[in-house]
Order: sequence, then C-alpha cells, then structure tokens
Amino acid sequence: MDSEETNHRVDADHVELSIKITDPKMYTKSWIALDKLSLRLQSPSFDIQEMECSPSDQKHYYEIFGNLTGR
Repeated sequence: MDSEETNHRVDADHVELSIKITDPKMYTKSWIALDKLSLRLQSPSFDIQEMECSPSDQKHYYEIFGNLTGR
C-alpha cells in the first residue's frame, strides 16, 4: 500500500488537503480524499503538529486488525 498526502494553498484563506491511497490488493484503482480547510490568523508561536500514530495506537490497531506488513 502506498499513500501520498498533498497540501496546496488555494488562496489566502484556504488550503486543500488531498490524500491518495494506492493498494491494488484492496482497490481496483487509487482512492482519493479531498478537503478544503479554512485558514485563520494564528499567533506567531502557533505550530501545526504532524499527526502520527503513537506506538500504543499502532499496537492496538495490530491487535484488532493484524499486522499486514509483508502480505
């Protein structure tokens, strides 16, 4: 499975988020999710954090669905 996430600045007030998932074992063609998000003025100290699953979240996911790596 491959996934690609793209952020594109549409205009001064919006950013477009696109996620493309390619998994020939599960889908006949690539699956694309698209969303437009509003931008608001934030304080200079504000930082957008990258979202990442914690090891405990991954462990819980694998317990429920199994580790699909290598399949």
